[in-house]
Amino acid sequence: MDRFSSWIDEHRDEILDWLVSLVQINSYTGNPEGVNRVGDQVAAFLKHLGFDETRYARESIGDHRLLVRSNPGKQILFSCHLDTVFPPDLGFNKCLVGSPVTTGPGVIDMKGGITVLLFTLMMLKDLGLRRPFGYHIFFSADEETGSEDARPLVEAQAQGKDYGLVFECGGANGEVVSERKGVGTFRIEIEGKAAHAGNDYAQGINANLEAAHKLIAIQGHTNLEIGTSVNVGQIGGGIGANTISPSAFLLIDFRYAVDEEGEHIVSMLDEQTKTTYVEGTRSRISGCIQRPVMVETDATRTLARLVSQASGGTVHTEKRGGVGDANFIAFKGVPTLDGFGPIGGKDHTVEEFMYTRSLFERIELLGRVLMNLDP
Repeated sequence: MDRFSSWIDEHRDEILDWLVSLVQINSYTGNPEGVNRVGDQVAAFLKHLGFDETRYARESIGDHRLLVRSNPGKQILFSCHLDTVFPPDLGFNKCLVGSPVTTGPGVIDMKGGITVLLFTLMMLKDLGLRRPFGYHIFFSADEETGSEDARPLVEAQAQGKDYGLVFECGGANGEVVSERKGVGTFRIEIEGKAAHAGNDYAQGINANLEAAHKLIAIQGHTNLEIGTSVNVGQIGGGIGANTISPSAFLLIDFRYAVDEEGEHIVSMLDEQTKTTYVEGTRSRISGCIQRPVMVETDATRTLARLVSQASGGTVHTEKRGGVGDANFIAFKGVPTLDGFGPIGGKDHTVEEFMYTRSLFERIELLGRVLMNLDP
């Protein structure tokens, strides 16, 4: 496959220029116009490669996109997201190409990954290496806020697919991802009764105190030995130091490695909501399991071995506690690997960076993987 290296060398400037243009479009999830500009650029690129677009119009978020190039062979679902976490007024809006690193908002999460996918497909077309696969590329517009709107579309696309490849960033040593934890986000609201802290203390019902008891009990269900973490990431309540708190809330994130643990934590949170530590308080809960566990299966391990072979034995798998749309695809029984994007770090911060060389290495890797997949 020396043709891959030659093609990539000839197109380095074009690839980087295209990445810069994509990164410098602000596509914060809450900026639908920007998300749609990214989607338009991506769709135009793929239409030149023979893909047909289905656009799922939205108002409060950007539009989801599905690009398909039909073929009767095995069906591959590629998954990417168009949005980033950076608001337009943050001031982090430039993509600076350098060696060894390139910086910019979304450069690895995941505009670098989108670039890897699109230019790999362009490379295979230019080199006349079109394989008999059906290609389905889904671009979600709200991944960074949990894919609440995109989830049913992603799961519908996963039905009947033979492989799932996702383009979040690669691991520190180039790993792809074979397992991800599941995640749930819940909020417990607590109602107490306000009273003057000096004159009428006994007449008050302290919601903050109830929240404190619940926080300690909930955090106690963390069990890192089995991969379960429970985090009360935000707590709030009260109206001032001289008033018994009439209300409070807890915002809870939990991660788990097996489905049974997810069910256990949800039951525990329901029980904690019903439990009263401070007489007179009332509590209610809201939330859901945002993403199920991405489980490594025998079929996933077979796919991982193919990736390792395509890389000359240098690319291995890893497990991650973070989540993504790969969770939904794997949940539908599709052999799925994530992490085909370039390598870098500090995503979700204004120091986000990509190792520039890895962008080209990932294009070559994906090309080799697609050439070696069983049609």
